[in-house]
Amino acid sequence: PNVPGGFAYAAYMTSLPKVTQAALQKTLAALPAWWSKETYGQQQLNVTVLPAVNIDSVAQSCDFHGIYEAGVAAARGTNADRLIFVTTYACWSSHMETGGPATAAWGTSQDSLPEYAHELGHQFGLGHAARHILPEGFVLYGNGADIMSGPRPELNHIMADHKEMLGVLKPGACASAKLRSIYVYPDAIRCGAYIAEYLDDWHEVWVSKREHVAAPQGPSDTTLVARLAAGQIYSAEGVTFRHVSEGRVVVTK
Repeated sequence: PNVPGGFAYAAYMTSLPKVTQAALQKTLAALPAWWSKETYGQQQLNVTVLPAVNIDSVAQSCDFHGIYEAGVAAARGTNADRLIFVTTYACWSSHMETGGPATAAWGTSQDSLPEYAHELGHQFGLGHAARHILPEGFVLYGNGADIMSGPRPELNHIMADHKEMLGVLKPGACASAKLRSIYVYPDAIRCGAYIAEYLDDWHEVWVSKREHVAAPQGPSDTTLVARLAAGQIYSAEGVTFRHVSEGRVVVTK
């Protein structure tokens, strides 16, 4: 389905770099093509950068609800059902907050495309992509490849568990299979709470667990529990994944 999106920016007096409509359009230019590729062409983002909205006061610009109230009127009549309100520096630098179908972003727009994509993931119902692999243990933003993990300078991928949540991937049955690159093909194996996918650039099969873990920075809903090079295995809850090589996975129960 098409997923309309709208972006509005707030203009107010500041000595710090300003966010302009032209700068924001340039920053967001790559977003629709990236989303289409990550959803295997099944979903499209229609992005419109709206004119500036004036913020009445600095206090209002520091408050999520104040920004929302000041900017939502600008989107009326656009049929946008996802909104991101972008200000220049107000109270925070490069800080974003999402509530339902809206995101407030404090900071300049020129270096924030991966963060915008991350927050859009939250708007579509995705939590953070965590990792729980020794010796580090649980790390909330630890997946490393998923856009819903920690901030990155480039657009990361959407990994298999989150692709399934978005409805663009239907995992195969819990059985041995030859997996192709998750970046290009909707290939994965689902065994209960666990999902296995193949990352061809890493030459590894990654196994993640669907689970909800609460955290002050926001909950995670998928946890990377194993990265399997050729010949390695991972067992949990009565299921064993063995990565033979190049994405060929043997599943035993």
